[in-house]
Amino acid sequence: MGFLKCVEKLDISLEDSTLVYIGDHQEDTIFGKNAEEFYKSQGYNTKVICISASYSDNTPSDWIVKPDFIAYSTTDILDIINKILNN
Repeated sequence: MGFLKCVEKLDISLEDSTLVYIGDHQEDTIFGKNAEEFYKSQGYNTKVICISASYSDNTPSDWIVKPDFIAYSTTDILDIINKILNN
């Protein structure tokens, strides 16, 4: 619910939007995917891209619900965001 509230407070247009959610657990990826489904159910064409911060002891490649990207360092997060922005 916190992510949805933050987006609401930012007062941004959700139509044709791309949001990025960064987490370090499978539950974070599930939440990001659920947020995307919620926005679509509300009639928005919103994409939520999930990045897993995998520089702790988690293994996103083993998760049932996979993130869109895996970052193995903080620098990777910047590289991924730049890749998203350039597409």
